[in-house]
Amino acid sequence: MNEYNNVLNEISSLRNDKNNLYTIKSGVEGLGKDVNGKVSYGGNSNGMNLINIDLASKAENPAFFLSTIAHELKHAFQFYNQEFGFILTDGIQTSSSMSKELEKKAFVRGDMFSGNTMINNNKFNMNHNLNFEKYSLPNTPNYNRLPNENEYNINQYNNAYNKGNYKFIMNKK
Repeated sequence: MNEYNNVLNEISSLRNDKNNLYTIKSGVEGLGKDVNGKVSYGGNSNGMNLINIDLASKAENPAFFLSTIAHELKHAFQFYNQEFGFILTDGIQTSSSMSKELEKKAFVRGDMFSGNTMINNNKFNMNHNLNFEKYSLPNTPNYNRLPNENEYNINQYNNAYNKGNYKFIMNKK
């Protein structure tokens, strides 16, 4: 139950955030091969960062939708918590400072809300027995190219990408 309380606290933090506006859009096409969701920088409006959460799935598929939105909301909270930022080139997002460790945390969060659902067995049981230490990321190029946690320091990104055509966007708490 502790982890579910963490989920509620994180969502509350995002709702009360005065520096960032988080948008959620479902049924988004063109996110990429095997990409079910994505958190991206959407610009700045009235001094607030616009953080877009795009989901390929639609709310009509609640089992898949819950898992994906839980995963992407974890990323939104990681941004809020200054764990990663967005890399812009000439004002357009070209990358982020995501790491394998942050991605793993998001997958574990998403998996908490997948599995047995009302759709396939008439009851909703959240998956409570996920072991973060033994969890491994999918073996795909998208995840394999991410840096490991010990190779990653958000301040290095902040220093390296705030020059010339580049800008690094991180939450300012």
